Amino acid sequence: MKRNHWLILTVALLAIGNVIWYFCSSWGLITIHSKDKPLGEIIRSIEKQGHVTIKTSIDLSKPIQMYVDKVALAEALETLSVVAEGRCRLTYVVAPDTGSISSALSSLTGGQKPDGWRNSYVPLRPVGPEPAVLPDPRKDKWVVKPAAQGTLQSYLEQASRNVSAGFLVQELWNPAITSPPPSGPIGKVLPKLISAAKGKYQEVFLLTADRFRNGDGERPPEDDDRRAQFREAMEERIQNEINKLPPDQRTAAQQEHDEQKQMVAAMRTLSPEDRAAKFQELMSDPKMQQRIEDANAARDARRSPQQRMQRGNQYVQRMAAARQAASGQ
Repeated sequence: MKRNHWLILTVALLAIGNVIWYFCSSWGLITIHSKDKPLGEIIRSIEKQGHVTIKTSIDLSKPIQMYVDKVALAEALETLSVVAEGRCRLTYVVAPDTGSISSALSSLTGGQKPDGWRNSYVPLRPVGPEPAVLPDPRKDKWVVKPAAQGTLQSYLEQASRNVSAGFLVQELWNPAITSPPPSGPIGKVLPKLISAAKGKYQEVFLLTADRFRNGDGERPPEDDDRRAQFREAMEERIQNEINKLPPDQRTAAQQEHDEQKQMVAAMRTLSPEDRAAKFQELMSDPKMQQRIEDANAARDARRSPQQRMQRGNQYVQRMAAARQAASGQ
């Protein structure tokens, strides 16, 4: 009799263990099977499965074709960006009170830039080999250094040059920070920084329409001083990213970056015509073409069947127009 009891108990424990393992192994992974569900429904599903908050200015009724099975949050958000024809960025909205944060988010979801807010974000070109798995930006490490000005906004500016996230803060609110927070993943460092400032924050993934499609993307400032500051910020961002690479990848990435810096510096001294010719030479380089091809292939793999068909039709039309133009010369 006792033997039967032990057998039943063992089977029950194994069953419970399997259930626990299943939920633990699937925790935070995203599965979406959508033929034409509205964007709002897709976002709510990702929020629920990934335990995150997503805000968007894109029409929530937009039909979305998206198919992913038990993928990490970063992969799901990248796929969502592609099929929704947008861009998704980890964003921290920072203010002295939650009401101000809610107001700023309302402006963002309405497609407007909130008045009186400063946005710190430094874009990053690919550095090193393409990762096999897209990293979670909340785990991007910020090596914190004492800020010269010792204020909240100076630390947020430093963070924007270190991690893949944007920081939106009220311009008139800039409390002093007596000591820097400890280094670590931005998702853990940022709360400590805001606590020291006695403020509030909200972590969101902001999905916005891809303005580059209409020639309205983020561009460097036009005046010389701001352009120099922009270049300095991008250089620091790239260098910080190279420093995060494993030693066996860091040397090659540093060498490639140094070569590109020299080339860009030399191109600034050329005439517009020579600069255009040099740019064409760069784009014809096999390494550059391979990098572009790899990036396009990764993005194309995330497109919906309908988007791939449209992309193919557009390519055929461009080729036909090019042949017609050539024959008419």
